[in-house]
Amino acid sequence: IESNQKRLDAKVKLQGGKETKNDVLESEAIKAETVAIKAALKEQVDAIEAKRQQAYDAANEQLAKAQAENLKILQESSAKAAKANIDNLNSEGEIRVAEINNRYDKEISALAESLENRNITQEQYDNALKGIEANRSEEVLDAEKELSESRLSLYKQYLQAKLALVDAGAQAELVALDFAVDKEKEALTKKLADGLIQEKQYRAQLEEIDKNYIAKQKAIEADATNEKVALNNAYTKQVLDNNGKQVESAKTK
Repeated sequence: IESNQKRLDAKVKLQGGKETKNDVLESEAIKAETVAIKAALKEQVDAIEAKRQQAYDAANEQLAKAQAENLKILQESSAKAAKANIDNLNSEGEIRVAEINNRYDKEISALAESLENRNITQEQYDNALKGIEANRSEEVLDAEKELSESRLSLYKQYLQAKLALVDAGAQAELVALDFAVDKEKEALTKKLADGLIQEKQYRAQLEEIDKNYIAKQKAIEADATNEKVALNNAYTKQVLDNNGKQVESAKTK
């Protein structure tokens, strides 16, 4: 095109700057071709940029979703670890109390054997038995108190881990919802640009998308709130049950 324009300019110059009818037609044809080529180039550039933006948006979406899911997985692991710590503590507590009882049971058996062999009197036996039972109760109560304090700490850790998990789950849902709504709006905007829908239809459907988005967002947040309320209630019950066991142990003593 450039060489054709130069050739035409040179020809017109040789003609004293006067353009013939054919020169004018050729000049207009060159201009039209230039405009068409520039438009085609712009279309190609725009298409490349659009694909590049789509790739960027897709990568950004995948990254955001992956981060949300990874956080959720991390909180799930924390919650499982906290629950396992509680179970282990309860098992260790049962073993510890059982060991205490076994030890004192052996003492009582030895005492009973001494009474049977007439090595001690009945009065000595009764007094010694009371002492053994008192020591047993004291040791069991101390063990239960220590376990109780540890349980309360673990219950709190478990609650915090579960609350964080609820937040992470809700965040993952909200992130997915945001991207889904953005895609809906992009598709709707493209329909308008392509002339498939009218401006009035576009605005009505856009309003409906926003309405549904708000409803889903509120539902996700409400579910998370309800879950957290249930978790806090369960924690309160655990604390009350734990304290109740302590009271019962003290009464038994």
